[in-house]
Amino acid sequence: GRLYAGVLAPAHGSAQTSEARIFATLMQHAALLEGEPSDLDPWWTLLLFFNSLRELGSALTLFSADTREYLRVVLTRHGVDYARIRQLFRVEELTSRIRGDHIPRVLEQLDVPLREREGKPTNTPSPIDACLASNIIEVGVDIQRLSLMAIVGQPKTTAQYIQVSSRIGRDPNKPGIAVAIYGQTRPRDRSHYERFRSYHQKLYANVEPTSVTPFSPPAVERALHGLIAALVR
Repeated sequence: GRLYAGVLAPAHGSAQTSEARIFATLMQHAALLEGEPSDLDPWWTLLLFFNSLRELGSALTLFSADTREYLRVVLTRHGVDYARIRQLFRVEELTSRIRGDHIPRVLEQLDVPLREREGKPTNTPSPIDACLASNIIEVGVDIQRLSLMAIVGQPKTTAQYIQVSSRIGRDPNKPGIAVAIYGQTRPRDRSHYERFRSYHQKLYANVEPTSVTPFSPPAVERALHGLIAALVR
C-alpha cells in the first residue's frame, strides 16, 4: 500500500525553494529513525520523479547547495546534534540523458540495501541516497526496497500518476509514502491540491479512456475495409 501526501507552499518565492526543503526534510528524518539498518532501508533512498528534464536539471543543482544546507535547519529545529546530519554521498540520475549501458547499472545500485548505519566503515557498496528520474521509470522498474518518493508537479495524466507512484510500496511488508509537490504558480497543480482527498479516493476512476483500442470490434469494422481496399489496389 501507499500513503499519498500533497504539499503546496504558496509563501515560498520559488518552486525550487519548496523542493530543496522537502527533499532535505524527507532524507534527514530517514537518518533520524531508530532501528536496525533493515528497518531504515525502505526510507533511505529517495526516488524523485520530474515531468521534464528542465525541472530535473534545476533540482539536480539543489543537491549541491540548498538541500545540504537545509539539513542543518532540520537538525536545529528538532534539537538534534549536528553529528547525525545526513551525508548525501550518492545522488544519481535516471533519465534518457545518461548512456544506455549506464541505466542497468543505476537500477542495480538502487537495489543495494542499507547494511550499516551511515558513517560506519564497510566494504559493501553503499545505497543511493537520492535518484532523480524522468518518465523512464514508469514501466519496468520493480525494486522492492523503495518506499519513499517525491513527485514534482502533477503528471500529465492520471494513468501516468498511478504508474509513477507504483514504483514504491511494492513489498507488502514495506508500505510506501508518495509526496506530491505542487507548483504554486500552476493552476492545474492548485486544482489537484484543492481536491486532493476526493481525487485519491477514486484514483482509478479518474484514469483517462484510451482513444482507440487496437483490434477491438468497432476499430476493425471501421478500418479493415479501407485497409483491404488499399492492399487490393
